[in-house]
Amino acid sequence: MEKAQLEDLGWKPRRKSSSVRAAKWSLLCPLPALVILIAFVLTLGDRGIIHGRILQFYIVLALSFLISSAGIVLGLKALRGNQTGGGRGIRTRAILGMLFNLCVALPVVIATVATIRGVAEMAAVRELAAEQEAARFRAHLRPGENLEKVLIAYADKAFVERSMELLKQYRAASGFLTNAAGLDLGLVHSVEELQRREALVQEYLEAGGKLQQFVREGHLLYEEELEQHKISATARAVCLREFDRRANKNREEVIKLRQAELDFGKAELAALRWLENHWGKWDYVPATKNLRFHPEKLQKEFEPVGANARKAALELVREENRLRLRETLP
Repeated sequence: MEKAQLEDLGWKPRRKSSSVRAAKWSLLCPLPALVILIAFVLTLGDRGIIHGRILQFYIVLALSFLISSAGIVLGLKALRGNQTGGGRGIRTRAILGMLFNLCVALPVVIATVATIRGVAEMAAVRELAAEQEAARFRAHLRPGENLEKVLIAYADKAFVERSMELLKQYRAASGFLTNAAGLDLGLVHSVEELQRREALVQEYLEAGGKLQQFVREGHLLYEEELEQHKISATARAVCLREFDRRANKNREEVIKLRQAELDFGKAELAALRWLENHWGKWDYVPATKNLRFHPEKLQKEFEPVGANARKAALELVREENRLRLRETLP
């Protein structure tokens, strides 16, 4: 019989009970909770939870906890509804869903408590170190010398040293890509050489990412140094205003340059990986300084990869020139 005829006779299609839906959603809740956590951890890389990330970490933990808690509540609802007669398998799905959500919620709670304790302990250590440093400087002050000015000078020195160390790491890692031999495919005679170059580009990207983050979070990091050296709120505000005045002059251009460097590194890495995956199907022609593919149809496949690398290289040069021009302006 047709569905319409059955409905005329009073038959109605059976709908899933609320218990069935609750059990289903209880099983699904751990997935978004885990995805949020994993995605956030992946964005951290090896940088850890630093300035500006702790609050984000707490928000991510709270979201994951709320989602997994909702999954537990839905599992309980499904079990309660099943007592009055639910679909088959509701009890199993509800119990599994609750267990899975509990496996997410408990580590989230533990991570939250551990993070709060860790942050408090770090703050206490910094506080003690700052007090000891202030006492040491106070004992060696010359007549008429201002302690806070001395502490500001040391905070400035610590901040500059951090930036110089990152810049040193970046320059060491970028030497490969700024060297003509590093980009010469005519010197590549094995897959191992390609893989070595990929590893060097990866180091370049990691160093560039750290430097980019330092530039973006410079204000917060400098403020952290001032706080660690026990600078008063009034003096701290003056220092930060002066820092922003100096940093903001070329900040936009520097950030664009750092991003262009990362884009260039990513494009080069993509090209190297493509060549590795197609090893034996291309060779370098010194006369034309181009690649020759076997079969030739691979050239069309490589063209967008190579074009992206060339475009990224040109954009990097363009941003370098813009920064040089900006630095010459008053």
